[in-house]
Amino acid sequence: MTGSGWMAVADGPHFVTCIMPRYLLAPHSYVCEVGGYGVFLDLKHDKYTAVTPEDMLTLRTSVEGWVGGQRGCTNDDASTLLEGSVIDTLLQEGLLTGDRSSGRPATPPRLEEPTISTWEFPRPWPLITTRDLRNFIWSWATTTLRLRAIPIRYVINRLRKGEFYQRRRSASFDIENARRLTAIHFALQPAFYSAKDACLRNSLTLLEFLATYDVYPTCVFGVTIEPFAAHAWLQHGPVVLTDPVDDVNRFTPIMVV
Repeated sequence: MTGSGWMAVADGPHFVTCIMPRYLLAPHSYVCEVGGYGVFLDLKHDKYTAVTPEDMLTLRTSVEGWVGGQRGCTNDDASTLLEGSVIDTLLQEGLLTGDRSSGRPATPPRLEEPTISTWEFPRPWPLITTRDLRNFIWSWATTTLRLRAIPIRYVINRLRKGEFYQRRRSASFDIENARRLTAIHFALQPAFYSAKDACLRNSLTLLEFLATYDVYPTCVFGVTIEPFAAHAWLQHGPVVLTDPVDDVNRFTPIMVV
């Protein structure tokens, strides 16, 4: 017996069955596995945490819902699992929890593979009406104010509940209308803000702009390793609205809103 975990040994000298305490993701925590690393997004503190490949066996065995989860392991693996240092660290950082009433399984986000993009460059100049300009200015100003004044978790949670969420659930998606509106957004955007290193702001501004026309794509957060980078984009089914397909395929989704 070591701590709260225990290990049952099967017949034979080379195999054990590892039974570890089952942990869950904290409510504000999101995770994916990329390049052998585990990457956590802490939405509460707006930061990312990476777990090394050496510690991944512990996570796969100890965190409920992880792809490639609980399984048999070798004797060498078992000694690593029982150390538990990576679990202790993630519990202290609030990324994992043992509370089943508030935690949730580390199930990977469900997202269709991107195959189509409405992103074009160079872009033909679209027809822009007064309504389009008014809606863009409102979307830009609202998004800018929210990102400056409200913690990011509240900005994201707004997309998951309330009136905005209900409208998203009932709306249809017209790809040609989305293409037209995306072209208008990208035509107006340079006059109001720079999109360089501002993928989240750009995605949320476009999301708000599209919502004024009852078009509701999904906002996707993804990460890549070596070097580490994070990115946000809009997507509906296999259609990407903010980037070329090859660009977003570099990233592994960690959160889908």
